[in-house]
Amino acid sequence: MVKNERNKGITLIALIVTIVVLLILAGVTINAITGSESAMEKATEAREKNIQGSELEQIKLCVVNAMAQGLDGKVSETNLKTALNGVVAQSEINKITGAGPWTIQGNSGKKYRITNSGLVDILDVITSGFDFKWQAATLDSSNGVINTNVLSGYPLNNYLSDIFYFDKIKINISDNILIKIAYYDANGNFISAEPWKSKSQTNWSNGGIEKITIEDSYIRICIADTTVNSTGAYTLTSEEIASRFSYEIYKNKLEENVEVISSGFYFNWKTATLDSSNGNINYSASSGATLNNYLSDVFHFEKIKLNISDNLLIKIAYYDKNDNFISADPWKSKNQTNWSSGGTEQIIIEDSYIRICIADTTVNSTGAYTLTDEQLSSRFTYEIYGSEYEQKSKIVLPDVEKGETGKGFTCTGLTYDETDKCFYVGNYGKMLPSDSTIYNTIVKLSADGNTVLGEIKLYDTIPTMTGDIQGLTVDYSDNTIWVVAYAEGKIYHINKSGTLIGTVNHTGANGIAYDNRTDTLWVLAITNNGGNIKNITKSGETNKTITFTGISAVDQMYLDTQSNTIYFSAGANYNSNNYIYKANLNTDEISLYKTLEDSYAIEGIWIKDNLLYVMNDGYYHSAKYRYNYMMIYSL
Repeated sequence: MVKNERNKGITLIALIVTIVVLLILAGVTINAITGSESAMEKATEAREKNIQGSELEQIKLCVVNAMAQGLDGKVSETNLKTALNGVVAQSEINKITGAGPWTIQGNSGKKYRITNSGLVDILDVITSGFDFKWQAATLDSSNGVINTNVLSGYPLNNYLSDIFYFDKIKINISDNILIKIAYYDANGNFISAEPWKSKSQTNWSNGGIEKITIEDSYIRICIADTTVNSTGAYTLTSEEIASRFSYEIYKNKLEENVEVISSGFYFNWKTATLDSSNGNINYSASSGATLNNYLSDVFHFEKIKLNISDNLLIKIAYYDKNDNFISADPWKSKNQTNWSSGGTEQIIIEDSYIRICIADTTVNSTGAYTLTDEQLSSRFTYEIYGSEYEQKSKIVLPDVEKGETGKGFTCTGLTYDETDKCFYVGNYGKMLPSDSTIYNTIVKLSADGNTVLGEIKLYDTIPTMTGDIQGLTVDYSDNTIWVVAYAEGKIYHINKSGTLIGTVNHTGANGIAYDNRTDTLWVLAITNNGGNIKNITKSGETNKTITFTGISAVDQMYLDTQSNTIYFSAGANYNSNNYIYKANLNTDEISLYKTLEDSYAIEGIWIKDNLLYVMNDGYYHSAKYRYNYMMIYSL
């Protein structure tokens, strides 16, 4: 049978449907590529973030280099300018003056804040989308309050914004404008007002930029024309204000990621008196002096929030980094109007060296009421804030099994094990010199310094050991550990379970380092007028000796095999700077390498990934920082 075939062409309806479907798909595709939240938009955003992230890392590296150029581990104007050369525009480098903090703009357009301690913040600048509600106003000369509810027809010569909270704002005005800033609390209550300022005043920067910087405040801004006085009636229009007043509002990006430390920090409270003539707090009070407060040592805080109970007073005294008194706030109580309500975040202090004084409100200056640690802990609380970058600088040591709760352990000696990827830290075995029982151990500490991974309990495995652990080092030839016992004049050789393998006699030894190039040991020993560094065999024979004088209290050491250099600590200054020296093993030359701030009881050093790790047993030695901690310095 012959099939009757039909033409198989497309119908008009099918064609229209096909075209409509294709148009819809095209629209979806185009929108996906170019529309809001589109792939193109996301790709552009990702590219911008990548550029900014790369720029931030470059600037951080420059800051680290600037810190390394100075012996004090701080960023200076000169060193920062040198380090940033080629990374940011020369015009931005020229803006770097003084002791910081400094603000620079990167090639991406982002702005960065750099402190002399090495903190780098990203600053977002908002110059649009923010509306100042200018109002007619007068100033009450009797109390400095700016009045917004003025009588109709009253002569006016200024405009005033509503109260706004600023994380940070920079304001600039033209030559013929005066500005007044009035400060308020969170509830809109007037606190104080600055004097009228003009562009030409010496306390404003030159060049018409960054005239005044206000951080973390509730403010009103008052503008006046300098050609009129208090009886004038000149009214500035919005257009005139816009052309003669400009601002930049900053948001600190790192504020969103701050870390809160509310434990593991120890205030070293002392009895104190207050000198009413100058506001200085005297903590070296004579015996029998009438005391009604306790006082902490000087501490530097990136940011701290303090809260006290209803029946306490608090006084904050400010110092420079050399502990010289600058000023003191008035005594404050919880219910004062310039403090927040509700008993939280009573006072916020940022980037300052301070002492904190506490008094009970039930006694006056002639009282003798003494607050115990327990009474203080229940009536005084705090939160310490620091950015992620800053928190790499100081780590309070965790507790160990036989230690005192909240005090870490008495660290003595430090080495990093490349096999186990952790630190091994000597634990002297006593929390305080007065302790009668010794529990000497070697603590296995995580690489970030925050977690105890285990303990080698030498008080069990080698009960005859006196507990005077000093330096220690890992022997990679057999995966064992060498431990120095200074008081015994011995070096113990143990496995990682604590079993004794053997001993070597060595008088005066403190520091020790294993040399995998020669399978030998380097030992640092203290002498009456200096010290010596010896290279010895594992059986105790001496291969080389470097003797030096004039360097006191040498203690811990680190061997850098790549540069053939030994670094060692010196100084027993529990309230001032200590030092790191280096010995060139090629020339036997010894020189000062770094002066260390904030390490007041050095008991171990290590260098890894361009960072210097320093252990401190400040609790044992009642040092300036009276707790056990590890400092980390950028090299």
